[in-house]
Parts: sequence; C-alpha cells; structure tokens
Amino acid sequence: MDLDLKFRVQLTTHSHRARLLDEEAAGEQLYAPALIDAEAAKVLRRLSGKELDEGRATQAIDELADMALIRCTFAHLLPRIWELRHNMYPFDAVYAALADDLGAPLVTTDAKFEPLAHSGIIRCPVDTLTA
Repeated sequence: MDLDLKFRVQLTTHSHRARLLDEEAAGEQLYAPALIDAEAAKVLRRLSGKELDEGRATQAIDELADMALIRCTFAHLLPRIWELRHNMYPFDAVYAALADDLGAPLVTTDAKFEPLAHSGIIRCPVDTLTA
C-alpha cells in the first residue's frame, strides 16, 4: 500500500479521518517515497500554531519518524515521473509512479487521482478515502 502525504499527515495529527485511514492501513505493509518526511515537516510547519498547536505538531513529527513505513528511493522512477508531467505535478507523480512500480494501490484522501486512474494515465489502482 503506497500512502500519499495527506494520508500520512492525517494519521499523525489524529483527525477523525485519521481513524478511518488507520483502519484501512491496519495489517498492511506501508510504503511511501523517501521525500514524505520532508513534505510532512513542511505541512506541519505551516499548520503549527494555527490549525495545530505547537506541541501536537511536534508529536506528529515524532510519530512520523517512528512509523513503520518503508521509505523508498525513487531515482529509478524519474522516467515515469517525467512521462506524467502533463497530467500531474512531479510530487504527485512520485507517489503514483511508486505505487505503479510496487504493484500496489495508491491510498489517498485526494480525489484528483481517481480520474487519472480511470483514464489509464496512472496504472495503479487508487483507493480514495473520504470521511
């Protein structure tokens, strides 16, 4: 199961949707591109002091660091990421290309991946979770 960034941030911030996402991931081997940690830190920094208090943001960073998540390098996926450039931002393409490469579904809370999967632009199945 390849997890996108929104999924990870929601899991680590304990939102209502996080509980649903946590149930979906139970018992699964979880994969994400290695850039997920830096992306999550960026998002949590933006939320810190606003939608998320400073202590909770710090706790979320600690939880992400401890998460049983296989962080995958993706240099070998650059040709596929480049192929997707007309349809996706590169950071989104990393997640889709990794899921394709793993033969795994892309688990996300972002509905924009569904039409790309239905049209065959991305080859992995997409599991869009909604609250």
